[in-house]
Amino acid sequence: MLGLLLVVVSFSLCAFKVTPLSYKSILLISTLERLDSPVGSINRQTNAEARDLMGKAFTISSADLSPRDILISSDINQTSFIHGYEARVELFANIGLVVGFEARYPEAP
Repeated sequence: MLGLLLVVVSFSLCAFKVTPLSYKSILLISTLERLDSPVGSINRQTNAEARDLMGKAFTISSADLSPRDILISSDINQTSFIHGYEARVELFANIGLVVGFEARYPEAP
């Protein structure tokens, strides 16, 4: 019983520490969704125009993101945005956790 309690507390601590790290990914996706309103309108813009709009949106939302860190891939009818990053958090004592995130817009089918 004590072992089960210890496992539950450990997972709860990890979830409590890791959840705020995903904020950057969530903020990026929500910003790109706002910029792509109506859906598909961002496909008509050049990469430079898209980066300029992202920079303005990140400034307004006080995001700690740079448009240069986001990979923009343009196909004939589709523009995709990819941002991958790693974040590190200390759990306790000398034990840390490194979490990798990858935000994609639009979501891959």
